[in-house]
Amino acid sequence: LGGNGGDQATDPSTLTYGWAIAVIIAVGANLMSNVGINTQKLALMKKAQGKPMGLVGTLWTLGFVGIVGGALCDFAALGFGAQSIVAPLGSISVVANVVVAPMILGEVPTRRDVLATLLIVAGCAVAVSFASHKDHIYPAEELFDMYRQPNFYVYFTSVVVLVLLWLLAIRWMERVQATRGSASPQYQRVFKFHRFSYAAISGIAGAQSVLFAKTCVELVTGAIAGSGAAFLTYVPTYAVLLAMALTITLQIYWLNCGLARWDALYNVPVFSSFWILVSVVGGGVFYDEFSSFGLLQALLFPVGIILAIAGVYWLSQRGAESAARRGSAASLLLHDGGWGDDAP
Repeated sequence: LGGNGGDQATDPSTLTYGWAIAVIIAVGANLMSNVGINTQKLALMKKAQGKPMGLVGTLWTLGFVGIVGGALCDFAALGFGAQSIVAPLGSISVVANVVVAPMILGEVPTRRDVLATLLIVAGCAVAVSFASHKDHIYPAEELFDMYRQPNFYVYFTSVVVLVLLWLLAIRWMERVQATRGSASPQYQRVFKFHRFSYAAISGIAGAQSVLFAKTCVELVTGAIAGSGAAFLTYVPTYAVLLAMALTITLQIYWLNCGLARWDALYNVPVFSSFWILVSVVGGGVFYDEFSSFGLLQALLFPVGIILAIAGVYWLSQRGAESAARRGSAASLLLHDGGWGDDAP
């Protein structure tokens, strides 16, 4: 991945091996984030077991610190390398999860878990290897103009509409679960999609936070380089900061909804694959990277996406009946934290 990372159009003082620093920081960020996710899952398990709320709160806070710390390190990595270099390293979290989840939670990975995880990692690696790795630092005015591109309007509107429709579907599925029961044929028909949904929309939200964070990093970098020192005087700067904070919050909330119901060995790969792939697509649209694709990139980038989607689908088929029973029990604990009166 690093060979394309030096494709930077900044001043001569740009670090020759900035991409390597980005890789090191991003690897550490994903390890930290994965430990945080599994620690929050442990807190939710302790809550279900009736453990003291002091212990539950401490564990959940430690997990939150790990997730936020990992996100901040990811943002730091974006200051040294392109978004399409940092994003694929999210697959490190998927690999680490096969080790971390059994250690912290006692979850036992199946052969399907391991093989599907490897397929997801391979797909993400292919997709991002053949994505554009250019990393140009834009002035503040030019950055904000990119948010007004028709292509970005279409992309971002599509993301918002997709997430809203998905949330309505989740609400309907949880109403079916509450009224018909987890073992009912009506709920069993939608169970796999229900289990898949929280981690997926969490990854989509997290991918938007990467795009907003990259904008913030470029604004700061440009100010240091002397090309955009007045970015704090622009109203759009604060809109981007607010959007970044909102998408990070939604990412953590929706991921917790999934973790409270189902295994981390299932949730983390689904979350990470959506985070990686949507990050690459979002960056490609925002920076107009797809227009410069060569023939090999145009062929292999979609192949990587197809492999990752196939891995996610394969993973989604694991242990449906027992997972549905666990999800039903966990849902009872989420009445105040999920969909209010419509939550099971």
